[in-house]
Amino acid sequence: MTEEKYKILLVEDDKFLADIYTTKFTHEGFDVLNVGDGAMVLEKAKVYKPDLVMLDLVLPNMDGWEVFEALRNDEETKNLKVVVFSNLDSQEDYEKAKKFSAIGYIVKAKNTPKDVVEKIKELINK
Repeated sequence: MTEEKYKILLVEDDKFLADIYTTKFTHEGFDVLNVGDGAMVLEKAKVYKPDLVMLDLVLPNMDGWEVFEALRNDEETKNLKVVVFSNLDSQEDYEKAKKFSAIGYIVKAKNTPKDVVEKIKELINK
């Protein structure tokens, strides 16, 4: 029996981190597409049709909150599972993520890549 290969849209502008997480998730059997520019996310999400979006908040051209709003306001992407994946760690950010119906909030600096993969595995099946 073959396992379904989950598709993750990793929105991360730091090339080093994007490479680490793309490698880690691919090794764990995920299909990963990295987008490093906020303005490209909506278009890529429509074409790629990910099972989950890992969304950084500090991005060039369009910040993560603007991206989140665009995803939620578009008929094709409004129901995507989104996990905020950021180093922003304020209560205000957590509340805002909840308002946008994020299914999780992962602070990069507080988690190892292994921890992140495990959390995503849990969240993708919710």
